[in-house]
Amino acid sequence: MRGGRDPRQRPRPQGGGTRKRTLKKLDAALDPLALKKNPTPTAADIKMLFVLVKGLARREQELNGELDRVPQTLTGRIRQLA
Repeated sequence: MRGGRDPRQRPRPQGGGTRKRTLKKLDAALDPLALKKNPTPTAADIKMLFVLVKGLARREQELNGELDRVPQTLTGRIRQLA
């Protein structure tokens, strides 16, 4: 594009600031926007999240147990064939 900056590109930070400083500023600007879009969760929201996390933990335990059993089963089958 001739004659200037592409309008689709994001503006670069001015004043020679570091990336960390710029990131902190952008993060601080994002917090109020996030709170406006997602207000404080209700008690029902917190309960639902708790149930989901608890369910995920149980699924993780089941999956890890299955991952432990598969190699043992394969080892047993190999021994039978040998």
